[in-house]
Amino acid sequence: MSKELKSLIKDYPDFPKKGIIFKDVLPILQKPEKFSELIKSMSSSYICKEAEAIVAIDARGFIFGAAISIVLSKPMIVARKPGKLPGNLITKSYSLEYGNNTISINKDSIKNYKSFAIVDDLLATGGTALCVANML
Repeated sequence: MSKELKSLIKDYPDFPKKGIIFKDVLPILQKPEKFSELIKSMSSSYICKEAEAIVAIDARGFIFGAAISIVLSKPMIVARKPGKLPGNLITKSYSLEYGNNTISINKDSIKNYKSFAIVDDLLATGGTALCVANML
């Protein structure tokens, strides 16, 4: 990621609780040329290029996952928070740096694919992405 892109990420200390530094990537969306640069860079990664489908994590990961999916002409699958998906689900709980959460994927949405690129807005401890990887 370029220094200019990094400079657009805003830090919010002690959010959502004391000791956590929340990284807000949404200011990148206010600069379409920078958002485009970021999506082109993410889309050019080996993992995204070689994956059969893009798995986007609820909720801000949907923004980046959808854009990558369009650029690469690949299907997008969603990993959602509890109570947000219908159907036959794979559901798993995991730990975050400030608590626990649960995420679900619709089984039918992944049955035709063998390889996936997992996309979120940023990586903190990697707990959410690891949970999704284990589900897949």
